Amino acid sequence: MGGEFSQSKIGNYLTTLKDHFDGTIVADMFCLIRIRIELSVRAKGVLMMREAGFEPKPDESLDAKFVELRYLEKAIGKTGLLAIEPIHKWSGQDLWQLNMLTD
Repeated sequence: MGGEFSQSKIGNYLTTLKDHFDGTIVADMFCLIRIRIELSVRAKGVLMMREAGFEPKPDESLDAKFVELRYLEKAIGKTGLLAIEPIHKWSGQDLWQLNMLTD
């Protein structure tokens, strides 16, 4: 969020996407990656809390995150999603964890 991301390997890769996609799509890709990571970290935190015997309170902001996630996936399209797959590929475990957040 505040470092020299553009100088990293991932930053360089995302920069090359500007040559193949419209700027708004690339911006949506950045947002999608950020939201996916936020949700994955949140899911991991919930799992850790439950493992420690705590039951976290439901997060009311999750619905909006999932709506935004679906919107971005649709806006980016299948080709765009394939383009960012090397950066953040969803595994079955990731999807399970996200579904666990909605329970």
